[in-house]
Amino acid sequence: MSFDPTRLRRGEWIAGAGGVLLLVSLFLFDWYGASADLGNGFSFSVGANGWETHSILRWLMLLTIVAGVALWLLTATQPTDAIPLSAAVVTVVVAGITTLCLAWRVLVNEPGPNALIEVKAGAWIGLVAAALVVVGAWLSMRDEDRRGPLPDVPVRPLA
Repeated sequence: MSFDPTRLRRGEWIAGAGGVLLLVSLFLFDWYGASADLGNGFSFSVGANGWETHSILRWLMLLTIVAGVALWLLTATQPTDAIPLSAAVVTVVVAGITTLCLAWRVLVNEPGPNALIEVKAGAWIGLVAAALVVVGAWLSMRDEDRRGPLPDVPVRPLA
C-alpha cells in the first residue's frame, strides 16, 4: 500500500480539497454573528463558528470531511478501482445530504431570530466546501468509465 499521486484525478483532488476547506471553515471562521448598538457609543458584536452553532449537523459535516479526505487517500493508495469507487458513491450520498442541510441552515433558516442573527463568511465557505466534496466525488465516479474500451479478446468455440 504505497501512496501514488499519479492515480489521483481531478475529482479526487476537488473532493479532498473540499473536505479540508470544510474542516478549516468549521473551526476557524465565524458562521453566524450578532451585533447591536446600545447607544452612547456602546455596541457589541459576537460570533460563533460552525462547530459551536450546529449541535447535530456538526457530526454530518465531520463525516463529510472524513469521506472527502478518505476518497482522496484511498484513490492514491489502493491498487484497484473497486474501493475508491465504493468510497466515491458513499461520499456523494453523505456530502449531498450535508450540502442540502447546510443550504437549509444558511439560506433559509439560520439559528436564532432572523432580525438579530446574520450569516457570516464561514457559513458560505462551509456550504461551498460541502458542495465541492459532492462535485469531486461525482467526478471521481464518472471518471471510472473513461479509461477507454476494453481490448478485443478472441472468442474460442466451446466444442
